[in-house]
Amino acid sequence: MSWVTITVVVPRSRPSALSIDAVEDIATVEDVDALFVGPVDLALSLRVPMRAPEVEAAIARILAAARAADLPCGFFVPNGAAAARRAADGFTWFIVGSDHSHYQTRLRVELARAAEAQE
Repeated sequence: MSWVTITVVVPRSRPSALSIDAVEDIATVEDVDALFVGPVDLALSLRVPMRAPEVEAAIARILAAARAADLPCGFFVPNGAAAARRAADGFTWFIVGSDHSHYQTRLRVELARAAEAQE
């Protein structure tokens, strides 16, 4: 008989101005296994546009806190190209796209097939 160990990870993403101020402390809390960045939520919390320097500064601070605590750091990205860019920054895991974006992509494929069938 062989045994398989299954580990369930439930990441919580609550990027906010308050959590950014305490990210170094959060990263060292026992049982915190990873940090995660949702850049849209982060920008909304900071009340600045997505491409504002404050967002990138907060992202860099989160990544630095994860590295200092030897934690993996994840990032929500829209596509594989963005994942590759963030991997080059040092992020180690990704959520690629959202349910909505995956549905849109698949719908475009199916609509194109339907249009081809009518030609």
